[in-house]
Amino acid sequence: MADRRMKQQGVVPLPEAPEPVTLAPDPGHESRVALRTIGEELARIEAHLRTVEAKLTPLLAAARSDWLESARNLVHYTALRQLDLRELQLLLQQQGLSSLGRSESFVMGSLLEVRLRVAEALQARGKTNQAELARIAERRAAALSWQTAEFLLHTHTHEVLGPKPDGRHVYVMLTAPMRPRPMRAGSHGCWRLG
Repeated sequence: MADRRMKQQGVVPLPEAPEPVTLAPDPGHESRVALRTIGEELARIEAHLRTVEAKLTPLLAAARSDWLESARNLVHYTALRQLDLRELQLLLQQQGLSSLGRSESFVMGSLLEVRLRVAEALQARGKTNQAELARIAERRAAALSWQTAEFLLHTHTHEVLGPKPDGRHVYVMLTAPMRPRPMRAGSHGCWRLG
């Protein structure tokens, strides 16, 4: 019943998130085992993000061309948030790597940057080959850069929500009906919910 209603409303369900691998490193192994495990988990996450993106390609095609990268990033962000990253984040922190916790504006680029650092560390230990490192570096180079992502985030936020109000450092966005009813005449930024 819910699936039929979602289809009628044009909602595209996201693919199921894959089960995470157990990331607890064996205490008898060195950090290279943890790095290999991290690398495998990051590869699994990248594959999940790309699968979700492929499924939502028709929706991405409807995005304005100047918003396409932001729309793609939103798909990646939503797909990433489907996953339980807690164990991975602990291992990343133990290895001195980014935990992916602040990657909202450039999810794929951030993920690939961490994958690249892990692959470089494994290569330095003789545990990965140059070809794999080059493939990751190539995908990273094609992904949105942090600078571009931040620019797009601020530009699009300003375009959608307007300039930041004086004295406030946050925006809050709610979804509302096409013609929301103000709570009272002359109220600005305040809408009745429900």
